[in-house]
Amino acid sequence: MRNFRPSFWLTAAWLPSLVFLIVLGTWQMERRAWKLDLIRDIDARMEQAAVPLPARIDDPAEWRFRKVSVTGTFLHAAEAHRISQPRHGTNGFQVLTPLLRDNGTAVIVDRGWVPKQLKDAGSRAAGQVEGPVTVTGIVRLKGEQTMFVPDNDPAANNWFWVDLAALEARAGVPLQQVYLVQSESPVTWPDAAPPSFSLRNNHLEYAITWYSFAVIMTIIYVLMGLARGRERKAQ
Repeated sequence: MRNFRPSFWLTAAWLPSLVFLIVLGTWQMERRAWKLDLIRDIDARMEQAAVPLPARIDDPAEWRFRKVSVTGTFLHAAEAHRISQPRHGTNGFQVLTPLLRDNGTAVIVDRGWVPKQLKDAGSRAAGQVEGPVTVTGIVRLKGEQTMFVPDNDPAANNWFWVDLAALEARAGVPLQQVYLVQSESPVTWPDAAPPSFSLRNNHLEYAITWYSFAVIMTIIYVLMGLARGRERKAQ
């Protein structure tokens, strides 16, 4: 390294860039640890036995991903259809139906998936359960629209995200500020498959990428410093 003679400007460009890349990599490692804790918390909540959903929830976040049961009567006339992932090459919808409780409030229940040809509730009359029912499922928080999510179209009853305020206006009754993903159902349609929530955790790959850039940039910096040193020695 006696020939190592980097220029001032080369060092001035390399050093802050190195610090920046290391900070990015470290931040991704911290995000990875946070995500792993979140995944463990979700798994633990979903493995707990079902408990009755309170009539009033002061802190919705405390109930996120909890397994609960709730009794009420479905308001089928107010069901909504959220655009869902295709199954077996067939497009479909998640059926969102208010469940009216004895206290006059309702909770939106994601009853499951139906193919597009069964969007009309009249085509699946056997699934329009009447009278009091007890539903078991996983609590989810209200949705939020991001820049990549289209606007809901209540007039056509096509929904891209769970807008509880708009669904409350559609139902005509007060809604609880959480909704329920039904885990099982005695009817064929909607198909209430057991909920499975997977969170992307690519933070380790991102961290390796930033750290790799830091190493590569440092190798280039050293090689350029050595080349400059040899040039100066040869003069």
